[in-house]
Amino acid sequence: METGTRSILFVDDDQKYRRLLTSIVADSGFEICQAGSAEEALVILGGKRFDLMVTDLLMPGLDGLELAALAKRLDPGLEIVLATGAVSPEVLGEASSIGIRTVLAKPCRVEDILAVVRGETLPPSTAAGGIESRVTMRMALGR
Repeated sequence: METGTRSILFVDDDQKYRRLLTSIVADSGFEICQAGSAEEALVILGGKRFDLMVTDLLMPGLDGLELAALAKRLDPGLEIVLATGAVSPEVLGEASSIGIRTVLAKPCRVEDILAVVRGETLPPSTAAGGIESRVTMRMALGR
């Protein structure tokens, strides 16, 4: 798929963070849409197809995992990336059961976000306890 044709939905209740990510990725030639809540994202997903959704975990109302499960019902082929500062074995397990293959630990590195939106495979991270705060967590689901 060409870079300019890949459509991405960013979902995060932190407006400054969401706008920063949107700006960085849009400058790289992707089609970007953004939502400030899971509920807003579901409305957007009901009217448009995306190649990728990057969502925060902890948001008021529905959280990112609940959003991901509902989004997968709307579009089973939607690629979803979960970005969170609350990475834990429980979150990784639930994300995996929903079909989320990539969990980014916040704060996310710009290089990791750009690699994910380009569709690149990120290497698995290994750290004490299996979780490192500034690197990408890649779950092994056949990739």
